[in-house]
Amino acid sequence: MIVDRKVSTDQYTTFVSTDHTWLAATGLEKLVELIGGRGKIAIIEGLPGAGPAVERNTGYGQVLSRYSDIEAIRQAGDWSRASQPFLPWTDGYNGGLKLIKAGIGKFSIQHRPRLHGKRCVESLIRILRGEKVPKDQPMKLDFITPENVDEYVALDKPDDYWAM
Repeated sequence: MIVDRKVSTDQYTTFVSTDHTWLAATGLEKLVELIGGRGKIAIIEGLPGAGPAVERNTGYGQVLSRYSDIEAIRQAGDWSRASQPFLPWTDGYNGGLKLIKAGIGKFSIQHRPRLHGKRCVESLIRILRGEKVPKDQPMKLDFITPENVDEYVALDKPDDYWAM
């Protein structure tokens, strides 16, 4: 079983992962829309060489190639919440969802690490029992906006709580 990191072979039973290219491209498209297709942005690219960072950088590049009026500063980073508290984010970070609820944040893409882990464990159990599992298991990602944030935010939980 392969989890969240692409490999260069098809000799595996199942691959459970987020579509990181889609995640990055979709999030950046929304950001470009919010700034009217022009302006300066900063992109924290993640750890150089890490699979999700490579895939997300592909998505960023696809979007940026279509917007000549966007000046992007791209910097490797650690994606920690401490280094990017007001940027668009993923993972269901409750503090960010609270910002959306308060009208400060504009959107987030829900990566859903709990569901990711659950699907991995369930798949592993099925494999060990000799049951069939799909070769590829892409994770559905939810787009969170002020209009639907109430479905995700946990106002009674601390900021570092993973809401989903």
